[in-house]
Amino acid sequence: MKIALWLSLVLGILIVIGNWLTIIRTLIVPGSFNSTGVGMLRKFWRRLFHFVAGIVPKNSTKHRLLSLQEPIFLILLLGIWLVIFLLGFALILWPLTNSTFLKALEYSASGEFTLGNVVPKQDLALFILYFAAVTGLIVVALLIGFLPTLYSSYSRRERLVSILESRAGLPAFGPVILIRHVSVGLLEDLPKFYSTWEDWAADITETHTTYRSLLFFRSPKIQASWLTSMLAVLDSAAIYLSCCPNRAPVQARLFIRMGFSALREIARSVDIDFEEDPMPNKPISVTMDEFKEQVEALKRVDFPIEREVDQAYEHFRGWRVNYESIAFALAIYIAAPSAPWSGPRHHLKGQDDVNLVINRTPEDPEGISSGPFRL
Repeated sequence: MKIALWLSLVLGILIVIGNWLTIIRTLIVPGSFNSTGVGMLRKFWRRLFHFVAGIVPKNSTKHRLLSLQEPIFLILLLGIWLVIFLLGFALILWPLTNSTFLKALEYSASGEFTLGNVVPKQDLALFILYFAAVTGLIVVALLIGFLPTLYSSYSRRERLVSILESRAGLPAFGPVILIRHVSVGLLEDLPKFYSTWEDWAADITETHTTYRSLLFFRSPKIQASWLTSMLAVLDSAAIYLSCCPNRAPVQARLFIRMGFSALREIARSVDIDFEEDPMPNKPISVTMDEFKEQVEALKRVDFPIEREVDQAYEHFRGWRVNYESIAFALAIYIAAPSAPWSGPRHHLKGQDDVNLVINRTPEDPEGISSGPFRL
């Protein structure tokens, strides 16, 4: 019996140390380590929410449900960590107090939750109880301190996503960015635009690989997403470089490089495989006809096209192979809302609707000449 009790002491110490290491990996240095236990739990949790969201018919309900996925997961993690500490300290106190395991569990709960309703008489057991109390307070404080960091990064991310709506529509679409800029005489503003998004992509690389919870924090609007927004800006830069190689700003090229580098780093952090050096002639999901349709729309607003559409498509494909498959895999992984040219969402059917608005003017109140635009 004594051997079993002392084995419980060793097991309890190992449980407490292991739980502390998991917390440190998750909340303090999450970018440096992958906790297997947390990773498996997150995988199950993500699949559970995606399964339920796939059953729910309404888009608004899907969005609200998926918005709760990560906040509830963080609360669940806190509860699991506290329960593990409760069990670990109970196993440590069991041989030290010469009591039953249930009584040791009561001591552990009294200390960890700072209740103080039951206190052991043994000095060593009392010291362990103090340590349990400090542990409970530190774990809660760490999570409380973790949340402002998350929401600060989230706020920075969503600010630019919200601004993009007036330039790219909702859901965001790359060709619309070019159409709207040239339509209102802001083509010369695109170098600054791409430079801003290059900085944003660099910030995303650091925050979303360090704090993976941010991947699952959804935008307030149902059809908005950091991922589809980034994909739209990447596509606009790729179209610009493909159709207008002499006029396209160097900032567009720099953003594409930073953009697909960011997607690759995020993919690595969640163990998504991708091709490191894809061939430029590799097939992409955007067909020649779809590309030609958007080039024709650009011509209608007098966008300065320098290449024939066939040649431009080959260059566009050469740019897009660097980020398309990664963006599609991440879109499925985080259940991003559907957007044009953003790949399928097999587990979230019913999100493919795109809202259109009529471009009415005093000269053309019916909006017949320009046709409908994406919101």
